[in-house]
Amino acid sequence: MKRGGTTIFKKIIISGNYLELFKFECGVKVGYTICNRKQTRRKKKKIEPKQLEIFNRQTFRIIKPEENEYSDEELKPRMSSYYRTKANIKRLAWSNADEFLVFLTLTFKDNIQDFSRANYELKNFLKKLRRRYPDIKYLGICEFQKRGAIHYHFLVNKFHDANDLAKIWKNGFIKINKLRNKNNLGNYIVKYLCKEIYLDNRFFNKRKVFYSRNLKKPVITTDTYFI
Repeated sequence: MKRGGTTIFKKIIISGNYLELFKFECGVKVGYTICNRKQTRRKKKKIEPKQLEIFNRQTFRIIKPEENEYSDEELKPRMSSYYRTKANIKRLAWSNADEFLVFLTLTFKDNIQDFSRANYELKNFLKKLRRRYPDIKYLGICEFQKRGAIHYHFLVNKFHDANDLAKIWKNGFIKINKLRNKNNLGNYIVKYLCKEIYLDNRFFNKRKVFYSRNLKKPVITTDTYFI
């Protein structure tokens, strides 16, 4: 027997100026307590809500959400992971858009295509960067160049001297561009996240997204006051 709790039919994710509205077709019960503890516990099936729309509170623009266009049963789980990752990156970018100032690109002078090696070098770079700039905030993804080499794109909250960063990176070239338009920073960064990385077995279970722990996180609520 279950007591208390409520049934929700809508969920809202607030990421900076963006609101995402989701609807549960059959409703989801939350906050219930089970009185009879001898009752056999069954594994709950995760219920995914349907995303209705994305609304920008600053520009009053409605954005149509992306859908998983892959019907192949073997590819669909990987592509679902791809779309979830894209959504999470967008939310982090939207939530911290007021703080990100520059777009940083890190490249290797050698044609490095080994994910483990590239991520190892990046991990060392980020560790040194945090030590030198304790209040730094960043959000980044990996991408392949035309020659096949891995490189990285980052949104960063501080202006840094290019020569200073090059000394910390030590693996190749860096490029720093000032962010001029922050209206849809989420789409700006995720356009570099290619689907092929999720379909290629060589990169399965490899880290593809990097962000600092001090980023502001999206707020999840069921309160329709925010609509």
